[in-house]
Amino acid sequence: MKKIIQLLVITALITTAIPCQASKEYKSFKAIFAKPSSNRKLIVGKVKQIIDGDTINVISKGKFITVRLAAIDAPENKQIFGRESRNTLRALIKNRIVNLSIVNDNNRRIVAHIFYKGRHINAEMVRNGFAWVYSSFKRNGKLFAYQRTAKKYRKGLWGLPKKHIIKPSQWKILYQKKRLKTY
Repeated sequence: MKKIIQLLVITALITTAIPCQASKEYKSFKAIFAKPSSNRKLIVGKVKQIIDGDTINVISKGKFITVRLAAIDAPENKQIFGRESRNTLRALIKNRIVNLSIVNDNNRRIVAHIFYKGRHINAEMVRNGFAWVYSSFKRNGKLFAYQRTAKKYRKGLWGLPKKHIIKPSQWKILYQKKRLKTY
């Protein structure tokens, strides 16, 4: 019953998000992130698995690839609000055909901006308060504007008590120390 209520809350958060001018914003993000260039490639694939709020597995041309959502950092699964972040991403794109604008490609995984039906999914996660923008990501101020708006309206994780709002990078350090003390 608790899981059903959580899913209903997540669905409500997504559907009551700040009104989106999807086509206008998609064009501006597409112009910035999805421009084909010598070092940028585009991939189309089906999302098969959501690992956490910023990592997915996609099948493209028969290959299974792990993709990290560029420019954002979502709570870890074991972190407070981690499951909600993962479930939100799942509701947005699980089993859907998406466009990936590749930012970085190494042997382990791809880092990309994800687009589905004219929506920039990375931005949607930030806009609805389910992920932070990496502070080192200075390419587009829109993501930071979405984060400021989410904070202002206490959306998603920004609605938690301040002591529970911990960036994943900081949480990993704290969690590692706590785990080492228990053994």
